[in-house]
Order: sequence, then structure tokens, then C-alpha cells
Amino acid sequence: MKQRRVAGIPADGIARVSHERPPSDFAVNLRRLIYFHHWSAREAAKVIGVSEHAMSAWLTEKRKPGIDSVMRIAGLYDIDPRLLSGDQLAFAKELAEPDRIGHAEANVGHVVRGVGSVSPMRRKGSRGVKET
Repeated sequence: MKQRRVAGIPADGIARVSHERPPSDFAVNLRRLIYFHHWSAREAAKVIGVSEHAMSAWLTEKRKPGIDSVMRIAGLYDIDPRLLSGDQLAFAKELAEPDRIGHAEANVGHVVRGVGSVSPMRRKGSRGVKET
């Protein structure tokens, strides 16, 4: 009896498993951050001050951003820089904080209009920041 070949199944009948790496936390968190603020990657690159090529390379994990870019992203979107590359659940909790959202939107507005500067929000209990 002649065996017929089925598309997508190897001739020997043994399925192959690909060992793809899961996406890095930074790429997932950056993508989530862009989506949360209703930006396209192109718009986010312009606001952050990097090329579209660099943003694409970060999102596809071909390159990692430098510390200055990470700090710029963290300051603009008012996110703890350690959370950008950290746990996705902790990042999601931080992302949804109402005070952070308002401050980040003000920062983005300043950058888009070219007025003022980006400043990180000072939270009570943050390391290195004294409460007043």
C-alpha cells in the first residue's frame, strides 16, 4: 500500500518540536506599555526619541536598548526602570496605577508639544526619596 504525503507532516511521521525562546520580559513589557497608551510603535519611537528601526529591533529582540534609552522610557512613562525588564505581573500592576497614568500622560503631552521636561513622579516610600 502506497503512503500518501500530508502537508505539514514529515514523511517519517515524527513530529518535530521547535525550541523557540519565549519573548523577553523587556519586549513584552515595552509592547504592553505602547499598547496601553494607545500608540503605534512608530509614534512611541518618535516620542521616546529613537529611530523606528531601533524600536523595531527592541520589540523583535534583535537588539537591547542602552541604559540611557531605558531611563528615557522609564521617565517618560513614569515606570520604575527595574520593572521594564522585570516580572510581567509586577509591571502590569504598576502600569495600571491611576497616579502613574495621569503623570505619564502629562509627561507625554509635554514631550509631544516640546514644552518643559520629563520628570519622574516621586512616590511615597520610593528608595532614595524622602517623604515630606
